[in-house]
Amino acid sequence: MTANADRAVGFLGAIATAAAVLVGLVDNPWIRWPSVAIVTVSVTYMIRFFIKTLRESKRTLAVFSFTVPVILAVALVAGFQIFTENPDKKTPWCSPLGLQDTNPNLSAMVRGKTVGSRLQIDKIVVTEENGAGPEGCVKLDVSIRNPTDKMAYVDLAQISVTEIWKMPQTCALGGTGGGVKISKNYKSLISVDEAGFTPVDDIAQSVPPHGVDRFSITARLTSAPDGATTQRLVKANLEIFSDGSTNPIRSEPFIFASNPKMTPRQIFALGNDAKPATAEKNKRYTKDAEKSSAKPTQLVSDIFSYNSGMGPKRNSCP
Repeated sequence: MTANADRAVGFLGAIATAAAVLVGLVDNPWIRWPSVAIVTVSVTYMIRFFIKTLRESKRTLAVFSFTVPVILAVALVAGFQIFTENPDKKTPWCSPLGLQDTNPNLSAMVRGKTVGSRLQIDKIVVTEENGAGPEGCVKLDVSIRNPTDKMAYVDLAQISVTEIWKMPQTCALGGTGGGVKISKNYKSLISVDEAGFTPVDDIAQSVPPHGVDRFSITARLTSAPDGATTQRLVKANLEIFSDGSTNPIRSEPFIFASNPKMTPRQIFALGNDAKPATAEKNKRYTKDAEKSSAKPTQLVSDIFSYNSGMGPKRNSCP
């Protein structure tokens, strides 16, 4: 192999290795696909060069010397992707699109308030679920109707959290846990530290004239580090914007619990390390939440019933 041929082969090998790294690290198709083409052309020309110019005894060594850097580059890229993966992708979201229908007795179903919009909210089924972290998730299964003769488009939705009651754990017991198919699931992230709006910007749904559409919003809940030992009762409603309008249609308010793993008794029973004042404060917050004009889920209803004395004795931990 001449010096010029040696340099040409080294140059092609360097280009192919760099292109392989770009293929693995860059998600932009304008960079990725030209890089794939560069790798393919470089490998093709080098194999052709090996076959035509090298003696048979040296072909294996030459191919090995070229492929090893490329293989190492691909392995490096794979390891980089594993250890630097987006936490939102590594942490599984609850309520995937393929989830089977949940028992409606465990959910809250609310209707919508139709004011100044062509669309109507038929119903929203609100369900708490265990998440990947210390707290839970909430799934909103939304059915909307278009009673008009024109196509309608949903271009934005937002979850409006209007009130939060935070109730620390007082007793450690160990917790327990339509006809139209859902067309798409949208992921969201809600902070349950304080009231506020959580927009779901990427929502894009079309509702045909006199038709019905159904989609879901899967919201992972975030809170302070004490999330594993705190139950939050969250009062919220869903607002849906359509056709570029700034006036949304709103659902009736609903209340869901932030931590489905926590039992009602863990909130009210007095443990060895719990202060009676904490349990009393939890009882007061629960009464306030019960008085609010919002539809509770079954778990929240269980908390209300337990607080009113309809559950097992809650005076102390076992």
